[in-house]
Amino acid sequence: MYSEKLKELRVVDGFKFRFHRIMKNEIQRWACTNKRCNAFLKFDTHGVEIDNNLEHNNHAADEKRSLVRQKLSNSVKRKVVEQLCERPSKIIHSEITPDDLNILDSKDINLIRKNIHTARMSKYPILPKTLLEFYAMVPDVVDKLHANGGEKWIIDIDNNKGVVCFSTICVYWCLQTNC
Repeated sequence: MYSEKLKELRVVDGFKFRFHRIMKNEIQRWACTNKRCNAFLKFDTHGVEIDNNLEHNNHAADEKRSLVRQKLSNSVKRKVVEQLCERPSKIIHSEITPDDLNILDSKDINLIRKNIHTARMSKYPILPKTLLEFYAMVPDVVDKLHANGGEKWIIDIDNNKGVVCFSTICVYWCLQTNC
């Protein structure tokens, strides 16, 4: 299972553990995701559990439903960022298992859809809110655009009149010679 920030998590008896650090002799220490909890797991280099302290005194285990929803939501969010043109329902159907269908309800699926929308919107640029922001953004955007034949764009911005003109050198010479 992965966290919202794409960090690996391990789930043991309904408790989530995050990677904490590498100790002496390449032993990995995994701590409970609840920062006030002292529970931990230790694994060797081959992933075999060496030691554990599973005394969760401060909190109860996560519900199965919330763990399944988090697992599904995080895996779907990763996939959505890679496949921007795919329908959200198709991605959800490809990731969901029959066991998950018995646990999740329509509210959970709606939350996952909202997470998909948020993940997709984070990939798009933020639109400017004022004309000054727009004028500052135009040269950066135009540098990323390519005309036919790889020509560079010529930009003329008139802040006073609120006019932005785009052209290429070829079109400029054609207009000058009255083609």
